[in-house]
Amino acid sequence: MRYRTPYSKISREIHTDEKFKSLSDLSQLLFFTLLTHTSLTNLGGFRATTRGLAAEKRWSLKRFNRVFQELIDKKMVWYDDNAQCLIMPHFLKHNPPQSPKVVMSWEASLGLIPECKIREKLKGLVREYVKELPESFRKALPKVFGKVSRIQIQSTDTEQIAVPKGFVKYILDNKYFMERFDDDINDIIRNVALWEKTYPNTNFEIKFEEYINYAENEKKGLAWQTFVRSFGNWLKPKPWETSQGNHDVTPKDDDGYAATKRINDELKAQEDLVLNE
Repeated sequence: MRYRTPYSKISREIHTDEKFKSLSDLSQLLFFTLLTHTSLTNLGGFRATTRGLAAEKRWSLKRFNRVFQELIDKKMVWYDDNAQCLIMPHFLKHNPPQSPKVVMSWEASLGLIPECKIREKLKGLVREYVKELPESFRKALPKVFGKVSRIQIQSTDTEQIAVPKGFVKYILDNKYFMERFDDDINDIIRNVALWEKTYPNTNFEIKFEEYINYAENEKKGLAWQTFVRSFGNWLKPKPWETSQGNHDVTPKDDDGYAATKRINDELKAQEDLVLNE
């Protein structure tokens, strides 16, 4: 007996959908890829990482994040980086259950989707969706969809996940950053929040420009592999800065740059020593 692989229904009207037409060609391609992904459950969600999905497309993470962000912005995809959960919220609309047995199978499908806020929101969508189905379908809905998860939903505004704003957007729009770094957007958002809490009186845009100027003057750039690591260390007090923690002072001579380079080399040596132990 031949094994029947799962499939997704895709309406031809997608090509006349205003939201879909507004996407770039690569974002349209990625949307089709996600909609037909082999791991996609019949609820429209699955466990995924941006690095894994980028590797499947043989794209750099930087390129994938730019394309993926379009789908996030258009609310065509929900994504929780911490939970590694991806959900396509309109999946059931175009892939309705064919029988009550399919509805019963949703409990197993839900178990394949990581627990997180957006999974809880998906459960809410399912509860509303089945209200429009025949009674036999409604009765078949597993009780798990009516249970409140141990995860407390603080906000239903899940579209804010991975959306760059303020200083995060300032970073992502910078040419030097785009050419050099592959950091995940969510990592940058989390670290920027930490930096703003740690250095509350800092003008981060000025510090970022100083950071870029130093890296370009060095010709070979900064020594670290990721932006959040290198810029996070750059924000730490330098020898030429005051004891009051003034992080807006720009060094006026080459000694400051030499001191920074020496500190960077010492940190790198310490990390290499730990890794080799």
